[in-house]
Amino acid sequence: MSKNEEPLELIFNKKKKTDRHNSTTPSIEIRNFPNNMNDYKVAWRGSDEEIDKSQRVPLTETTAPLVALWIPPEFLEHSFPNSKTFIKSAMELKNEVVQATWIRNGPRVKDPTMYTGVLGTAFLCFKAYLATGSPQDLALFTEIVDSCCAAAPTHPDNVTFLRGQAGIYAMGAVAAKIGDDKTRRDFFLDHFKRIGGRRVLSMGPVDEGSSLPCELLNGRVGFLYAALFINKYISEEMVLWSMTGPVVDAVLASGRAHATPECPLMYPWKSRRYFGASHGLAGIIQILLHFPLTEQDNKDIKGTLHYIVKKRYSRGNYRVSVEDERGDRLVHWCQGAPGITMTLCKALERQRRMWCGRGDC
Repeated sequence: MSKNEEPLELIFNKKKKTDRHNSTTPSIEIRNFPNNMNDYKVAWRGSDEEIDKSQRVPLTETTAPLVALWIPPEFLEHSFPNSKTFIKSAMELKNEVVQATWIRNGPRVKDPTMYTGVLGTAFLCFKAYLATGSPQDLALFTEIVDSCCAAAPTHPDNVTFLRGQAGIYAMGAVAAKIGDDKTRRDFFLDHFKRIGGRRVLSMGPVDEGSSLPCELLNGRVGFLYAALFINKYISEEMVLWSMTGPVVDAVLASGRAHATPECPLMYPWKSRRYFGASHGLAGIIQILLHFPLTEQDNKDIKGTLHYIVKKRYSRGNYRVSVEDERGDRLVHWCQGAPGITMTLCKALERQRRMWCGRGDC
């Protein structure tokens, strides 16, 4: 952490409530739900006297190991005594989701995508299968994926994992691999690679007016994530660098074309420059960190991460966009700390604390 940055602090045994929408704040759409639960309390690993000595303790590499979460009794009902109980509760919730989205009204596919459609239910069954090895979850996963793949040609064209055909065919290929069906696996991979061969994915910044954005939800790195998914669950050599490399280069070139004096990489989406995971810097950088990068690439990504951290709010949350003036109000994967935290963790994993200090994550 640089000298100019404010230290991250933990507030001990003190509730901090802020009125975010006072009389001087313009009327805006409220997209968050009120949190009616009591705040967590943070305490020292030590005696009550030691806790009373300091109400504000800077979080540094020296003090961090001494800090622990103390969970009040009212939170114990939300705790799980062991992993088996947690898995049981998770599987019960999974069954509710499957009933509501796939079985109750009859298996049908109105939306075959991951983000808003039943492919998300298939992904849930896939994760359940990985956790338990249940044949029923594998069968459901395969059934839903096959139905989504059949509906894919009628869905609006999109190249990303979360909202497009790339995600549908990637899931189909993985389902076929688990089912040891090489013919179906190759069929889905062929469709995926046709998407990967589209010139629009590797267009440079000069052609940006007619090309894709770079963001994760709707753009280039959404395709890159689908490629990573295939390589993780089928084979690292399944989607080659010869296909993903030009896309990575295009993403970096676009970021440099929109750079500012403060930030080496910047990506506009619908006239705004977002920080978060779905549309902004965090999601793009997290995916780039999975691929081979040059020394200059690493330098630019490091500078961009430092810029993101520098622009965070005093309470630790992160801005929605460069242009946003609505204040600290969103804490989602799409916008806010959750998605950015995942990116910082990936940076730490890759560079062993070379890019950002422990406190930043």
